[in-house]
Amino acid sequence: MSYRFTDYAGVKQRKSYFEYKDEKEFISKNWEAEKNGFKINSFEAKDLQDVNKPLSFKVNITTEDKLTGDMIYLEPFFDKVFTENPFTQENRKFPADFAYPEQASYIFSLQIPADYKVEELPKSEKLVLPEGAGSFSLMASQQDNKIQLVCNYTRSKTLFIGEEYPILKEFVGRIIAKQKEQIVLKKVTK
Repeated sequence: MSYRFTDYAGVKQRKSYFEYKDEKEFISKNWEAEKNGFKINSFEAKDLQDVNKPLSFKVNITTEDKLTGDMIYLEPFFDKVFTENPFTQENRKFPADFAYPEQASYIFSLQIPADYKVEELPKSEKLVLPEGAGSFSLMASQQDNKIQLVCNYTRSKTLFIGEEYPILKEFVGRIIAKQKEQIVLKKVTK
């Protein structure tokens, strides 16, 4: 998996990284993969010190305990744009102020295990807020025995007035639903 953080997202991730005594502690405290039965084999951070460049994380994981009979179920979003919808009210009169624009990219690659085939992939989709205020795209593809998901999230608008609240709430809800879609692999019988 590869992550790329720019602008304030990069600042936030760098700050989080340096709050821990070492990389091992950062990984164990911040990566859901460690908590979901996945083992992180390698972790590489690029441009941690150079704030003028995007911060990149490259993570290699493995698992063997997600098998259910002849099926493997994987939730590929280990680091989510939103884990829950902060917009829980039916209506909102005051603006939602994000303070700064945000952009994040996520690439997930999976080598399909021998004797398995793809039964289901997350559906590729692009979600867009009106007037270019933000977008979320997910592209899922398979080539030979490799699966790749490319996800991009951008929010260029920082202040959403009360009348825009229902659209923003639905947008975030749809992102959360997309991030819950699974990769399903089925064992090939010979």
